[in-house]
Amino acid sequence: MLRIAIVDDEERIRFGLGKIIGKASKDYHIAGLYADGLEALRELPADMPDVVITDIQMPGMNGLDLIERLHQSSPGVSFIVLSGYNEFEYARQALRFGVSDYLLKPVDKQELYAILARLHAAIESQRQRQQAELEETLRKLLAQDSATDSLLAQVPAVWCGKPITVIAVKSDSPMERPALEVWEQETITSCPQLKVIPLSRFEVCVLFAHQEMPEQGRCGQAKALTESLMDRLSGSLSAGIGPSAPDVSQLGAACQEALRVCEYALYSPYRTQTLCACELPAEPGLVAADKLEKRLRPHLELLDMPKIRETLQAEFVSLAQVKPERRRLMEACAKWVYFMEREVPEFTEAAAAALGGELSAEVLFGRHQRFSDIQAQFIRSVLDVLAKAKDIRDESENRVIDKVKRLIAEDYRNEIELQRLADQVFLTPSYLSKFFKSETGQTLTDYLIGIRIERAKELLKHRADLKSYEVGENVGYPDPAYFNKIFKRVVGLTPKEYRDTVR
Repeated sequence: MLRIAIVDDEERIRFGLGKIIGKASKDYHIAGLYADGLEALRELPADMPDVVITDIQMPGMNGLDLIERLHQSSPGVSFIVLSGYNEFEYARQALRFGVSDYLLKPVDKQELYAILARLHAAIESQRQRQQAELEETLRKLLAQDSATDSLLAQVPAVWCGKPITVIAVKSDSPMERPALEVWEQETITSCPQLKVIPLSRFEVCVLFAHQEMPEQGRCGQAKALTESLMDRLSGSLSAGIGPSAPDVSQLGAACQEALRVCEYALYSPYRTQTLCACELPAEPGLVAADKLEKRLRPHLELLDMPKIRETLQAEFVSLAQVKPERRRLMEACAKWVYFMEREVPEFTEAAAAALGGELSAEVLFGRHQRFSDIQAQFIRSVLDVLAKAKDIRDESENRVIDKVKRLIAEDYRNEIELQRLADQVFLTPSYLSKFFKSETGQTLTDYLIGIRIERAKELLKHRADLKSYEVGENVGYPDPAYFNKIFKRVVGLTPKEYRDTVR
């Protein structure tokens, strides 16, 4: 938008120019019509127009004096001089103050349009460059805990010496830059000191400078701005209003607090939610991850999917009541995943097969801004991995029993350690014990005893040179008394009695 003020003592020319310029382009806005230089100085708005078109010969204050005064107070304004005098001296004086063009009356419309088009392009280019520089400077200030003097020196004066409120807005969908820019331009008319700073495609900060005001009024104004912005955006959106920063040097701390406040909006049932720092609970909720682990362990051992789902859902119901910060919620979920990795040997392989990689925070949480969505994503992702782990386990279980039996048969003379045996078949010790019993009807200990006793019977029958205690030592029972006890319990006879019957 090119804002244009017209200063001419001839009413016909003044209003005529305003009319033809207004029709030339929707991007041209007549900011004011003034009869002379004094009236213009008195009534021009604080937010100066981009271009002033002024006559030279006027009562009260002529155009050249007006240009000189405005050039000193507002050096960014461009000037177009109108005159019925085709004299070089006027042009020379006008050019001394940076006048862009010099038009003779009567004004040629096409020449005027060409001048305005050229000025508009130059001013828009300069404005975009200045806005980009301002945006980058403010983005750096938002990212720093303490601002450097060199960075503060780059901030325009209009942003200095005023309180600034920072609003953090997050979305689970990309926030389109054009929509943000349109909203910013429309809102600036009612809130001149406002700037939208994109931090990523899914996260922006809105800054607006204001006068000192009561906290309730500040939060009310910030909420109204935020809600008008979120109405333009899609997806689930969370917004946090931080405390007022006393000046631009404190933007970093205000931004961090706004982002923290934003996280609490995840418990809202609505598509959009805005919270102010003063609305947060005094103490954040805590998460006891070990309680879930205790309840989940037996179901993980058997990969009982319905029970795992039920247990996780119950835990999320409890979390919704506690309302921990998003950071603590993510930490708890990460601990649960780590626990599952420890308890389910196939977990890492299953995650790679089901998800193409590890179970990362992005996979677990996506960019969801609502607790219910995070819950659904987490449980769905975990169950997908565990279902794949169960497939892997089912495929290998028909070989597990044979392998366990072979390992025991190969090493029956030595003490069989359950942990080492479980590691060799990639199962947890407790699961291996339960699985072996369910598949064979015997415990691992009973199976080992059976192997040893059968081998002892063979030796007693075919190795007459071995004494009974030597047979016991050969099959893993170095204690003769214990060997006799176990043998009799299984066979019904002592080793000596058995040897006597089979000779």
